[in-house]
Amino acid sequence: MICNDEGKLLNLPLNRALRDEEGEIYDIIAGTFFVCGAPPDSESFASLTDEQVDYWLKRFAKPEFFVRVNGKVICVPVEEPGK
Repeated sequence: MICNDEGKLLNLPLNRALRDEEGEIYDIIAGTFFVCGAPPDSESFASLTDEQVDYWLKRFAKPEFFVRVNGKVICVPVEEPGK
């Protein structure tokens, strides 16, 4: 995942939540990002496999809206109108 590592410091809009295995948010991406392959034995990015593309398209399919409630960030998926 490639993003601006200073996105939060620059007050870029919050984009997508990153979650652990239990589904708890551990970070939020601020600003735009993209996902690509990064082979450990290479200094270049690589294409994703078809399976990886499917996974990430499903994972980040819905925009998310973030609200702070009692010191905790709540993430709400944004549904398309009429769905």
